[in-house]
Amino acid sequence: MTTRQPSDRFEVSGSAGSKQTLTLSVANFGYAAKQIVIKPLNAMTTASGTLGYSASRPLAAATSVTQLVKSQTLTLLPQTSKEVAIPITLPAIAFDGEVLGAIAVQIDQSLLPEDRGQITVPVAITMTDRLPEFNPTVGTPISSMDKQHPWLTIPVENRQARTMRHVKVTLKVQEQHWWNRFVAPTVQQVTMTNVTIAPNSVLPLKVKAPGNRFESSYQVSGTIQAGSQTWPIKQVLHPNAEAIADFNRDLPWPWTIWATLIGVFLGIVVLVAVIRYWWLFRK
Repeated sequence: MTTRQPSDRFEVSGSAGSKQTLTLSVANFGYAAKQIVIKPLNAMTTASGTLGYSASRPLAAATSVTQLVKSQTLTLLPQTSKEVAIPITLPAIAFDGEVLGAIAVQIDQSLLPEDRGQITVPVAITMTDRLPEFNPTVGTPISSMDKQHPWLTIPVENRQARTMRHVKVTLKVQEQHWWNRFVAPTVQQVTMTNVTIAPNSVLPLKVKAPGNRFESSYQVSGTIQAGSQTWPIKQVLHPNAEAIADFNRDLPWPWTIWATLIGVFLGIVVLVAVIRYWWLFRK
């Protein structure tokens, strides 16, 4: 059983159910008493492909830092410092891989712009030497509007308790209606390189939706690469139906619908003309 406090992070490892204590030094160099909140955060992946921290529960995780560490509140008098003990009890059942998070020190229970009111100390927790295999997938896309154009946020999911580093993601997004399948496919492609995906987290990959309206389904294909491994991606994804219906009310109809209507109208005209010619010819 070991607990280390390097200059940049806590590293914790131990057996199932073991109790440990992290020690954090906090100081108030101001001239007024300050209320300090010490709280746990879980690792997450930012939209730019870097590690970040939030209170949200990790994806498909057996445990998390926010489950293992409790928040504390204390008052620091001016020009004083204090050693704070942070107890942590490891899960009763050992897990493979790693759990990442941070201990956040927050002043006055409020965040200032650019997180200047919060300091985070990363925490890494392990219980075995075994690491699960990577198996990245993509989940249900989230629809949004930006400058009157539809966008999709495609979640690239890492459901394993293992950090994915130096990842390259290349995805193509194509509408799933008949015009794009057989006539004139419209494809949007997005690529991100040197990405780090936290354990049990999602990389929110934003891509401009093909066309000028949301469709009920999209085909997403491409690859996710990490080191020498490559995972092919080919799935049909369906955004939330109610959300896209709300967005589409304020968007113009795509030209493919007008082309289809005109084609149907011309087909009816031709059919009527053929039937009339055949009828006259028979007479």
